[in-house]
Amino acid sequence: MLTIIRISVGDFDFSGSSFLDHKLNIIYWIVWVIVIFIMCIIFLNFIIAEASASYERISGNIENFLLFQKVALIFESEEVMF
Repeated sequence: MLTIIRISVGDFDFSGSSFLDHKLNIIYWIVWVIVIFIMCIIFLNFIIAEASASYERISGNIENFLLFQKVALIFESEEVMF
């Protein structure tokens, strides 16, 4: 199981599967595919959660940001005028 987890996170040393007989080798690869699939789901779920949190944080402050930009543009235009 530890070898499968090591391979799942990117340590692609598949030499452990060569010491197994045919039935255990099939089970080894099935478990490896399942672990990769589950890790991808967890990782993608994490990315979606972080994107949603960032969007929520930005959308909460957008009015203040837009107001600040308007004030900055008015201030800049008044400085340019004589």
